[in-house]
Amino acid sequence: MAATTAQPPSPLPPAGEVIEVENSEPGSPDVGSRSSGSGRSSSEYSGWVYHLGVNSIGHEYCHLRFLVIRGKCVAMYKRDPHDNPGLEPIRKGFVSHTLVVEEVGRKKVNHGDVYVLRLYSRLDQTKKGEIACATPGEAQKWTEAFEQAKQQG
Repeated sequence: MAATTAQPPSPLPPAGEVIEVENSEPGSPDVGSRSSGSGRSSSEYSGWVYHLGVNSIGHEYCHLRFLVIRGKCVAMYKRDPHDNPGLEPIRKGFVSHTLVVEEVGRKKVNHGDVYVLRLYSRLDQTKKGEIACATPGEAQKWTEAFEQAKQQG
């Protein structure tokens, strides 16, 4: 049985652009068109980012992950869920008004530069994480995507 799966490129490729999709129906996440995000329907932002962290033995890691923001829901996948239907997220959560997104700046990882965003809850500092993008423009788009998700009621 030879099955092939699409693997994201390894050492620090460009993470890709943030894609914004405005859903035409609330129950149909795959049907939509690119949009400016205006109106009352929920928007979806998705794209490749780097998930930064420290493992249990103290080693830093930088994994390429696919991040999806759909309305107030955020999910992180190992592969693109649009290409792999039925894929379960490795991390998921909700964006609340207490979420803080701050730009940390440029960081050298695996002989390349990435632009880091730190996410944490204003009420509970233990709920935190870091994602990184290949360009400062992508980092700005992700910041705007999280801010728009916070604004949705």
